[in-house]
Amino acid sequence: MSPVSPPGPVLDPGRPDPVARDTYRYLRVAPLVVALFLGTSVTLQRGVDGGCSLGSISAYYFTPVHSVFVASLCVIGMCLIANQGNSAFEDVVLNFSGFLAFLVAMVPMVGADLRPCSGTLVQYDTASAITNNVTAVFIAALAAEVLRWVVIGRARNQDYRHPVVVITAALGYAVVARIVWQFFRDQTWFVANAHNWAAVTMFVGIILVILTNAIGAYLNRDRTWALGYVLTAALMIVLLVAVVLITAGSSVNDTRVFWIEVVLIASFGLFWGLQTFELWDYRDRAQKTEVRAEQTGLPTPQEGVLKEVSGA
Repeated sequence: MSPVSPPGPVLDPGRPDPVARDTYRYLRVAPLVVALFLGTSVTLQRGVDGGCSLGSISAYYFTPVHSVFVASLCVIGMCLIANQGNSAFEDVVLNFSGFLAFLVAMVPMVGADLRPCSGTLVQYDTASAITNNVTAVFIAALAAEVLRWVVIGRARNQDYRHPVVVITAALGYAVVARIVWQFFRDQTWFVANAHNWAAVTMFVGIILVILTNAIGAYLNRDRTWALGYVLTAALMIVLLVAVVLITAGSSVNDTRVFWIEVVLIASFGLFWGLQTFELWDYRDRAQKTEVRAEQTGLPTPQEGVLKEVSGA
């Protein structure tokens, strides 16, 4: 869903294009601003409710936060899709997670109880909204995939023919196909389960991307960055498991879930901030490594491995 060229702006390290650079930086910073946007809206609503928290951030879909909640997830979804990451694998996983963010936005959680707080419910015809909105998401996603693979030329890019990337894409398409099948076959199940399944799977994809960044940073001798990514991924794994266990064993209105989700979203923001700061002046980690090798005269990690193997 993004150009064939490498992630971020295609820059000559010596003479960067300021327009491409600034556009890329805006794309990098946008999810952090949107997270603040959503957090501010939820905080304001909690103030109206006397500091009371609902059982999940998703429950605020049914409050005056509604428009901010939906808009925030859609913008974050678009940012995940537009950003290619550092490899074809990252690009595929980010696209998948971005698509799921739209489903999280369009399909509200079921069983949300607003009575512990204000008890006021913003009225929405969720049945009609889900039918209309999710159908629109599917059609737009299909058009985007055709554009990405045929018009932009992803199918001609050798990086996307790597077995790992092909298998990852196939698994993603299988999950999406199952979602589409359930939507048209059994909307009752879809309405009851799509939100939670999409949210959990979206975060699983993000965690995979974080771990990929940790490996990439480690291989490029950036041990500090690698440690930051590993710790962030570990925290998100623990939090995600906690959410699944709590919601499976108790009411969806357990306020512990709300606070865990707050930290989970903050952890995503931490990862995005770390990666943004690390690659602020580079289109991707590969370019960072090349520039550093040129400046220091030292071989890249890949060149070093080749020399060790060849005995040079």
